[in-house]
Amino acid sequence: MKAVLIATIGTRDLMFQISSGTWYNIGDDRMQNGEIIGEQAEVISDLQLHNITFRDLTKYLLDKITIYQERIKPVIIGKLLSEKAADIETVYLIATDQKLKVRERQKDTLYAAELIKAWIVNQFTHINVEIITLGQDGTNPSNFEQMFYWWRRTWREKITIQVDQPIWLCLKGGVGQASEASRISGLSFYGDRIQFFEFQQNTPANQAGIPSDYSGPFLGFSKEEAKLFFPSLRRFSRKGSIQGLG
Repeated sequence: MKAVLIATIGTRDLMFQISSGTWYNIGDDRMQNGEIIGEQAEVISDLQLHNITFRDLTKYLLDKITIYQERIKPVIIGKLLSEKAADIETVYLIATDQKLKVRERQKDTLYAAELIKAWIVNQFTHINVEIITLGQDGTNPSNFEQMFYWWRRTWREKITIQVDQPIWLCLKGGVGQASEASRISGLSFYGDRIQFFEFQQNTPANQAGIPSDYSGPFLGFSKEEAKLFFPSLRRFSRKGSIQGLG
């Protein structure tokens, strides 16, 4: 049976090929003395844009997808998808889309996920792709407790997994608390049915248009091991048992 792949999407999940032919990370916005010195600066300059947020930059690229589609690739999960596409049935991309009043909204990954979806659909017509967004209900992606409950609802209500279907989790992208909540809540639901992939950045290869290397899949903990190794889950329990198990 083909797998379901769930990937959290962060600001550094995409690369863009500038006019010189070099590929740069769209979300690498490292700053120095108030100026962007990360690779994002090369992308913004090549597009002749100014003072644009990550959210707006990815929205701009999505609006012009017919022009730029061949110059955009998923830098983290791209190689995994290319090499394992025949073994994947559905991909769920988890992205942020927060309320207007939230400062971190400027780094939301909704449109980055849409760009990755467009790449997958263009490359692999047999793979179903769904985007699940978080934040409009006020859930804070950096709050582990809120994210644990959000993930518990999401596993139950939005992610469809058949009996005995492999579950692959890619947690490189996104806020650490959101990814950790995904890992722990997923293990508490599915135990060692869940398998994980790890990714290793390779800047020279990435700049040549080659997505990052990966390793895996690796088995996770069983349900009982999740209880043993993650005692923090007790705060979400009733009468000593972890909610959502089984």
